[in-house]
Amino acid sequence: MERVARKLCLGLKGQKAAWEEGAAALDTMQPPKLPNSDCWSVKAYEVLRDVAAFRRQKPDVPFKLAPLPGTACPPELKDLSVVGRPSDSVCPGDIILLGGTLGGLPANSISEVNVGTTTAKVGRRASPPGDSYPLGDFYFKAPTPVQGAPATVDVTVAKAKLSVKGTASFAYAVDQNTCLQAAPGNIP
Repeated sequence: MERVARKLCLGLKGQKAAWEEGAAALDTMQPPKLPNSDCWSVKAYEVLRDVAAFRRQKPDVPFKLAPLPGTACPPELKDLSVVGRPSDSVCPGDIILLGGTLGGLPANSISEVNVGTTTAKVGRRASPPGDSYPLGDFYFKAPTPVQGAPATVDVTVAKAKLSVKGTASFAYAVDQNTCLQAAPGNIP
């Protein structure tokens, strides 16, 4: 769905070949449905199907893209991805990406997460060069584990401009001495 949406959006901005390729792909794809697909794909398909039908009926009517308030899917934290390491052996400073229906939220929408009994600042990963879609992932750096606390910690959104539900968890490395003392890598 993401590839088709990208082509259709480029087509709406004037790239005729991209529109034709995206519309042809949309015509042949099965409609995404929950729970086998994500909310974003379901909503994008519905909107783009309507846009494509209108464009077929009135191909000469120009489109003006405009942002709408709110989100198509309720923001929800569903999972975490640890950059460059298995999610069952997290070390302090490791970069952890927030997953779920968070794509498309404006930068600074989420500013902090609760990590067990501590908090961590949330940043936003940059999009690939020359590609403003999809927006970058939200991430945080794993804080130092709390002495005596369980190795597996729950993560929830602590500060956000929108209500973000959901929880996910990760496990710190059992032996923190095995963690590299080098500074964490760059955000991809």
